[in-house]
Amino acid sequence: MSENRESHKAGSKDSVKATGAAHSSSSAGPVGTAALAGSSCASGAQPGCKGGMAQPGGAGFMDELQHGVSREAQPLLTFLTDNYKKILVGIGAVLVIVAGYGAYEYSSRSAIVSARTELGEILVNRDGQARLEALEAFAAKAPVAVRTSALFELARLSLEAGAYDRAGAAWDSLVATATGDAVFIARMGRAQTLVAAGKAEEAFAAMEAAEAAAPESFKNIALLQLAVVAEQVGRLDRAIAAYESLMTQGTDGDKEMFAHKIADLKARKG
Repeated sequence: MSENRESHKAGSKDSVKATGAAHSSSSAGPVGTAALAGSSCASGAQPGCKGGMAQPGGAGFMDELQHGVSREAQPLLTFLTDNYKKILVGIGAVLVIVAGYGAYEYSSRSAIVSARTELGEILVNRDGQARLEALEAFAAKAPVAVRTSALFELARLSLEAGAYDRAGAAWDSLVATATGDAVFIARMGRAQTLVAAGKAEEAFAAMEAAEAAAPESFKNIALLQLAVVAEQVGRLDRAIAAYESLMTQGTDGDKEMFAHKIADLKARKG
């Protein structure tokens, strides 16, 4: 009997130590059952311990929990004890998913940083035809987050170099893959490229499509460009209509210029 009492006292002391360690760990941040187990199995000598860590289901681990909780918490402990395998599996699955997602996010961010560095090197270290070819090859394999920038650079530099077919292809790719205002800007660029290539009629059709789909914030720019292209192809009525729409907006100076253009176009019509 005396030995039993001494054993019980020793067990109680151990449970208090385990509970205190768990409380201390929880104050530093969220911990799971493994952290609690680790605090009571440092020596590896407790029942249910292996290699200094408690094994789920071990008698020592559950006994210490039983000693360390209040009477009011017993129903919760019973639930946890009865369902710990399901709970651990659930937590494990979530942790695997989170870890996998985190690795993917890190990998994606790393790929984007690497791609941006590569794009910068192409723009700085190459020129002429070699730069256009490198940009074209890069845009074909670049991550989506970087591809739009690469295509804009390819279109702009190709237009400046007089490589109108390559510029047009880049604009078309942007129209097909970009989002938001970038789509409208690409449509405008496509029309500008057709004008530069001497394809005025195609440019007018492209500009009409761009103006019809223009976001409100770009409406005036689209109307002005449409008026210019319409005048170039001899669509004077369409140019006049565009300038008249612009007359309702803008500054007094703008309106004076638009009024002058309208009067000039009407005089040319006869």
